[in-house]
Amino acid sequence: MDRFSDLFGNSGATVMLVVTVTAVYVYYTTLDFGYFKKQGIPGPRPWPIFGNMLAAFRKGRIASDMDDVRRYGKIVGTFTGRKPTLLIADPELAKAVMVKEFSNFVNRPMFGSGDKVFDNTLMALRDGKWKFVRQSLAPSFSAAKLKQMTKRVNDAAKQFTDNLLAEGRQQKSFEMRQFTGDFTMDVIASTAFGLQVNSQKERDNPFVVHAWQAFQAIRISNPVLLSMIFCPILLPFFNFFGKTMIPQSSTRFFASVVREALKQRSAGDDRSVDLLQLMINAHKEEGSKMTPDAEDESYEKCREMGLTEDLMISQAVIFFLSGYDTTASMLAFLAYNLALNPDCQDRLIREIDDIVKDSDTIDHDMISQMTYLDMCVQETLRMYPPIIRMVRIAKNDIVLNDIVIRKDTRIAIPIYAIHHDPEVWPDPDKFDPERFTPEEKAKRHPFSHIPFGMGPRNCIGMRLALHESMIAMSHALRRAKFVVCEQTQIPLKFSRRALLAAEKGIWLKLELRE
Repeated sequence: MDRFSDLFGNSGATVMLVVTVTAVYVYYTTLDFGYFKKQGIPGPRPWPIFGNMLAAFRKGRIASDMDDVRRYGKIVGTFTGRKPTLLIADPELAKAVMVKEFSNFVNRPMFGSGDKVFDNTLMALRDGKWKFVRQSLAPSFSAAKLKQMTKRVNDAAKQFTDNLLAEGRQQKSFEMRQFTGDFTMDVIASTAFGLQVNSQKERDNPFVVHAWQAFQAIRISNPVLLSMIFCPILLPFFNFFGKTMIPQSSTRFFASVVREALKQRSAGDDRSVDLLQLMINAHKEEGSKMTPDAEDESYEKCREMGLTEDLMISQAVIFFLSGYDTTASMLAFLAYNLALNPDCQDRLIREIDDIVKDSDTIDHDMISQMTYLDMCVQETLRMYPPIIRMVRIAKNDIVLNDIVIRKDTRIAIPIYAIHHDPEVWPDPDKFDPERFTPEEKAKRHPFSHIPFGMGPRNCIGMRLALHESMIAMSHALRRAKFVVCEQTQIPLKFSRRALLAAEKGIWLKLELRE
């Protein structure tokens, strides 16, 4: 009996401890829940621990943002876990965050995952370190560099077209995203790193396999991402067991590829001015041996140190992954829109035929003349922006439009919701390239269309993404038309990944023009 009492007593104490700790934690997670209400900012009711994330888990981020904006307006008070997150769907306020007050909203909150590669990427870097890396890499995406890349992009686009035609001749339906992913992987490998990976000829190429695995992991149910949001104290636990934001097998693969490319480039006479070479130029052997000062990541300090090998590998990994996924999705969604709108596709084909004529290569000057192609691309980016929302974090207290924003408050800009605002875009689910004539664009606030972000921290690869997509589509439409098939999902439903993706893929068929 004494032993039973002791056991019961100990169990009771344990239960009491667990209940107490849980109650304290729940109370801690709700301390800020009156933050927006005190300022008269409407928003959905937050729940202890989860804040307003349950809606995103249940419905997906797109539906959650759209519902919040419809119900509460263009300024909504929400919570990511216990952290206040101001949802801004107002273009003028978005401009203030991304441009006017950029110095106070330089950083994204996605850092500290414990993943050495992910935390050192351009998308996660902060302050002076971000500025230094960004400035080191930016020249590789200038207009002049795009012209130099044209031959490599054309070679990849011709292979992309040949692969599509092979399916068309057999009258087979195909998942468009697979073809565009292979194409964009070949482009980013060749133009940024001087590598010939032949993803389009080798469908099981490890570059594509690892890129796909990495992006499949970046979804709202990723345990590391959930830990970052709700319980950062668990991150060391996940890291100890090898759980990171991006699968370690994928980061190891890309890291080994980059190390070998760096080794070969440094030992040879290759003078290519691409992303890899710019990183080599910014790498300083003496500086890279210095011990980083965690308290000093100023721009000057980072310039003094130069790009370390770890920083170079991280940028290479994120460029492989982002160059593969976002551009591939944009090109696949464009083909989907054209298949559903044959009149628009016929008009675009006429424009391409008139400008390209019998040329075997589509150059930068030709692309600049294709105004209707640009309109179709921009309308596709409006309907299907690769990035669903952007998030910034306040460095200091600031007042915007009489709204008090405390230090460390998150600002979420729901790109998809802004792009589907019926007050700005009548019948927003309709594909209408005429929205992007010069006259129509002049009527709108420029921050009503922000597929690549705006301001100093916009997408560094935006020009390359547009350039390669337009060249690839021009080559394809010279030989064939995209048409719907029985497997085409109308309308599309989206997956719950962090980046926009069709839940069941984009299935189409090809009608040959030959």
